[in-house]
Amino acid sequence: MKKILSLGVLILAGLWVAGIVFFGRAANIKVDDQIAELNNVLLEHTLPVSITKHSYESGFLSSQSRIQLIIDRENSDALTVDVDLDIYHGPLMLTPNGLKLGAYYIAFTPDMAALLDDKKDAKEFLDGFAERKPLSGDFLLGLLGGQSFGLALAPFSFTEDGQSVSLDSGIVGAFSSNDDFSRLKSTVKLGALSIEDGGEALTIDIAASTLTMNITEFYAGSMLTGELEYTLDSVVTKAKGLEHRVDGIALHSTSDKNNAGLYGNANFVMRSISSDDDNFNAMFSEPLNFRLDINYEGLNEQAIREFADINQMLNRQMYADLLSDKEVSDLTTLSEENIETYMLAIAALVEQGFKFDYGFTLGKGDASSGFKLALDWVDAGGLMDKKTLREVLVAFQADVKANLDKAFFGGTDFEEMAQMPVMMGYAVATEQGIESHALFNRGELLLNGKPVPYLDKIGPALDVELPWAK
Repeated sequence: MKKILSLGVLILAGLWVAGIVFFGRAANIKVDDQIAELNNVLLEHTLPVSITKHSYESGFLSSQSRIQLIIDRENSDALTVDVDLDIYHGPLMLTPNGLKLGAYYIAFTPDMAALLDDKKDAKEFLDGFAERKPLSGDFLLGLLGGQSFGLALAPFSFTEDGQSVSLDSGIVGAFSSNDDFSRLKSTVKLGALSIEDGGEALTIDIAASTLTMNITEFYAGSMLTGELEYTLDSVVTKAKGLEHRVDGIALHSTSDKNNAGLYGNANFVMRSISSDDDNFNAMFSEPLNFRLDINYEGLNEQAIREFADINQMLNRQMYADLLSDKEVSDLTTLSEENIETYMLAIAALVEQGFKFDYGFTLGKGDASSGFKLALDWVDAGGLMDKKTLREVLVAFQADVKANLDKAFFGGTDFEEMAQMPVMMGYAVATEQGIESHALFNRGELLLNGKPVPYLDKIGPALDVELPWAK
């Protein structure tokens, strides 16, 4: 039995050593491959950035490397940023962040001070991080595929001319994905942020917050299907002796797909909105709450992918212009042609079966006021098939409701003003306050049950060709 155990230990040790040697060599090859791949991507997207390997020192358990990011700029010299890599060889690695199992693990640290041309500015920048590494990250390649990576911005505090900004606990992000980045999970924790302007007697305190994502289908930098959630405890602003605060901020979004296309929903909530301001308290007398809801269904998946491609292209063009240090007047991102392409991509999303609901409510105790829109594209042809505004108007249905509770204006200076929509026929008075209801059905409009002859007011514009019809 002892011989068998001894032999097993020797075999395991041999496999471990062989694995270290294999993955150590593979790590060097992988660094070269990834640099080549990244340069191809940067060139393909015309970004003024290139990457080179400055050095590589191979070791048994780990290796060290330095790569350089070179950013070409139009109005100044090229910017070079050194990035130091500590590469740990798999399959079993003891790293500063604990024991890791994988092909290899890379901890990297970019020289952020190199982004500042002036040495004095660079020193002040580093002093703000109190001898911490401003930015650091890590990357783990799994033995059987998949990868995980992390980024961390260190806590900082900067003060100048009576103004200060500080970030407690920094920002820490952890991400994991499959090999082709079509799936992504992440958790990003943001520390409390404080901004102060002594000259204006202004402070802004943003509490710590968390962003989590579970993207089950990721394409061109956009979430096709998955779930996103963001939570923030509070934002407090103090100005000229008055405090204004928002508590319980939350954003939640989900999306999925079926045979009819993509569908999903999102909601944004502010649980409490309050202020010390006398005018605010005279109008509302108690904290407000706010909720926004969006629902959609029937989005054509191929159209969404094409829209994501265009959106990503515009974003990359913007990044290229900014990295090139161009003057604002030279930026081409929002050219007329780009805007037109972007709008056409949005129009292509609307086809039969597309439904969109939007609504928000502002609450005060048991009372609430708000707005709701329900839109349904019912025509067999899509929006891009329509040549004129007249054809568009007979292709969809819409239900619009708005209400204002008397608790928001009763007994205030706004009471008479709130009655103006009623006197003009746009709204009706109810026991709770005032409300308005518009129904649009394939070109026919009813406002509070009465037909509205709006077509005559639009006139010749009804038959003007739409941009995509030309």
